[in-house]
Amino acid sequence: MIEFGAGTARVRAAMVMANAAALESALLPRLEGDSIEVDLGAVTELDSSALSVMMGWRREGAARHCAVRYTGVPANLRTLADLYGVADLLL
Repeated sequence: MIEFGAGTARVRAAMVMANAAALESALLPRLEGDSIEVDLGAVTELDSSALSVMMGWRREGAARHCAVRYTGVPANLRTLADLYGVADLLL
């Protein structure tokens, strides 16, 4: 689902409603240190719940003083973020 490295996380699962809660909780224990880079480049299937998961990671990261940065954001996810008006918060 998510592969972890030193200060990195690579999402390798669909970011859809069916697994949104599992994805969100999988990263939470890793929100430590100054920052974590979350690579979304391998995500091929997503829906609007992906935005919710990303906001949850950011919110929890802020509470723990750990900046969450996104890389490899798929074009369709950028389009959704723009559509919902949250691109400035996430990307």
